[in-house]
Amino acid sequence: MGVADYLLGSKLLVASKLPRKDPAILRQALGAIAWGIFFSVAPYDGWLLPAAIVWIPLLVWRERQRAKRHGFFPGAVVRALVVAFVVGAAAVAPLEYLDRRVPVLGASRATLREVDSLHALQTGRPYPRLFATLEDSVVATTTVRLPSESMRRREFLSFLGAQLGRRPRVAYEGGFTSVAFGAHPLWILWRDTSRR
Repeated sequence: MGVADYLLGSKLLVASKLPRKDPAILRQALGAIAWGIFFSVAPYDGWLLPAAIVWIPLLVWRERQRAKRHGFFPGAVVRALVVAFVVGAAAVAPLEYLDRRVPVLGASRATLREVDSLHALQTGRPYPRLFATLEDSVVATTTVRLPSESMRRREFLSFLGAQLGRRPRVAYEGGFTSVAFGAHPLWILWRDTSRR
């Protein structure tokens, strides 16, 4: 009986010294999720950098408030890890232009002009036009086979490029780039694979 009392007593002693679960950590983690979403979605130069004169003092003020109430270290570590996880998840999420899915366009063969129109109609993205950098005569007369299943835009452009003997390359705009959505596409360049 003495050993059981000792073990039970030591467990109670250790348990009494452990910090109690604080619901503030959960609130701090939820706040960190909100900051992580903000850092992931906000465009770098459109919002994040110009608005730094507002969000940096706000972040510092909130950190000081939390440190007074709950202590700095445990909450700061939790918040930093949660923000890093949210931003990392946003970076690998398939939300960028080339990672989004293109639905089946509804035809088996079409001219490049028709492909451009169908793509804009089905995806709801009229810009960038797929073949704006090719000559109008090529766009009007060249016929391609369309995929029979939905695929990512990267695969879709490569599928068309293989038929055209060209390699697609997306030119992006520097502004409004975010971690989650990447850069805004301007146009698609079609490089002739026969020429170096």
